[in-house]
Amino acid sequence: MSYGPPVVGGFAPVPGPPRARSRAAALPGLAVIMMVVLALELTILGIDLSQVGAKMLPYSFGFGHLSELRLVQTPFLFGPSDTATCLALITMIIAAIGGRGWIRAAGAVLLLTNAYGIAGFLISTGTDENGWHYLTTPAWPVMWGTIDLAVQVLLGLVFALVVASTMKSAPRQDFGGGYAPPFAAAPAPPFAAPAQPPFAPPMPPQDVPRAAPGYNVPPPPAQPPYGYPPVR
Repeated sequence: MSYGPPVVGGFAPVPGPPRARSRAAALPGLAVIMMVVLALELTILGIDLSQVGAKMLPYSFGFGHLSELRLVQTPFLFGPSDTATCLALITMIIAAIGGRGWIRAAGAVLLLTNAYGIAGFLISTGTDENGWHYLTTPAWPVMWGTIDLAVQVLLGLVFALVVASTMKSAPRQDFGGGYAPPFAAAPAPPFAAPAQPPFAPPMPPQDVPRAAPGYNVPPPPAQPPYGYPPVR
């Protein structure tokens, strides 16, 4: 047998209110941005499929080898990391439509990481010798693919700015820990004898009431006179 904690007088604590929905602001706009990024990622896959064919699909899921691809006119590949990004974007778009506020931070991390990788690729390739020609020639499909990647970088920054500008920092209001009973029994003080004055003044002599006539009541004893007793 087990015993629970003692019952404390008063009402049960009132739980705090749920977080306000205003903390998950701008979710429809963020969902639209992620939809555009997903469309741009799938456009890169479409460009690679138009150049390589069906052999691109096993590589995009991580099952193929780079040596099996014959990429002649496209400097970018839709690899397994891009597939993972697309799957994460689909999940976050559904969550954003459902009103889930966690996609604000998760989406910002995902899109900024994707933008960082793309920006590093564009900068390292464009600053190389004949790198800009490599990223823009021929106009189709290479230049349009380069524009696609640049727009993804821009949208990642826009997503982070929207999240930062709509973030609410209002403190959460909580209720108290409960209510005390209106009449709480105070603890009894320890027993102590009542205090007596150190000296009580003598009481003045009082007359003894005499009996009414008709009653056989003996008289009170005579008081001895003050002074010394008589010498015999």
